[in-house]
Amino acid sequence: MPRTIILFDVDGTLLVTGGATSRAIRTAATALFGTRLRWSTIPPGRLDHQLFCDLARGSDIEDPESYLDRYKPLYLRELRRELAEHVADLRLMPGVREIVHQLASRRDVILGLLTGNYREGVCAKLAAAKLDMDQFVVGAFAEDGRSRSDLVHVAVTRAAVYSAAPCSSAQVILVGDTPRDIECARQSGSRVLAVATGAFTLEQLVACGPDAAVRDLTDAAPLEELIRRCGDA
Repeated sequence: MPRTIILFDVDGTLLVTGGATSRAIRTAATALFGTRLRWSTIPPGRLDHQLFCDLARGSDIEDPESYLDRYKPLYLRELRRELAEHVADLRLMPGVREIVHQLASRRDVILGLLTGNYREGVCAKLAAAKLDMDQFVVGAFAEDGRSRSDLVHVAVTRAAVYSAAPCSSAQVILVGDTPRDIECARQSGSRVLAVATGAFTLEQLVACGPDAAVRDLTDAAPLEELIRRCGDA
């Protein structure tokens, strides 16, 4: 039986870190650039290395990619420290623990992650939220591509290895909280459930044309309908 591949975004969809991510980015970038750094708002939906390069270019730093090997360990160290010191500010989004547990137990679903976070950053965030990383049996992370749409192919390839069966992007449902998640689904030929638990309202997300949209994941019916439609395709 073809299985539906459900890929969750992390920040704004599964959880929020209470500012730990932004503080870690700022501290790590400041360690590299000092007073040359001009801080700007971090846009949602970008990959971790894209966020850093955007920030560096906005500070007139040339060739920001050349700094990535130094930036990544600094950022991950600061992220772990921030999460440990401010764990009370981290919270799961409504309905997440229940829906992840339910989906992980289904035989017709392959549960995974598709996120712009570095893999180690995801591990740190899920551990701080006491959400078991092992429930997500496949994943695609910032290290796996140069754009978000690259990550769908990576996740599908890993799902095929996991299931020992051919898989395609038509079996994928992305679950995310930004227009970039919707755009990613359209580029890859996947379906998408938009969740208004991040920086965008339900109305803003609906205007971008997702297959379905919910205020939060306590409303599981639209996702169930998308799974049914994937199974019928």
